[in-house]
Amino acid sequence: MGEIYTPAVDLWSLGCILYRMINGERLFHNDVVGVTTENDGIIQQLEMIRPDLLSPAGVDIMTKLIVKEPISRLTPKAALQHPWIVS
Repeated sequence: MGEIYTPAVDLWSLGCILYRMINGERLFHNDVVGVTTENDGIIQQLEMIRPDLLSPAGVDIMTKLIVKEPISRLTPKAALQHPWIVS
């Protein structure tokens, strides 16, 4: 039996889509499996986005959406209540 997908996979996708919309390029250029073994590289990429394109709250929500372990990602409810969304 394969993996069971939950809404967490959609939140991962949302983080990737937001990154592409804001930064104009894909977050992952190669094999996603290799990149997601460590979140440090992802966080560094997010922090390098120009501040005029993404606020610290924007970086925060994306780092909480693009987390390898689904259980550690924002829930849909938490994402909708995040300051970057409600402001």
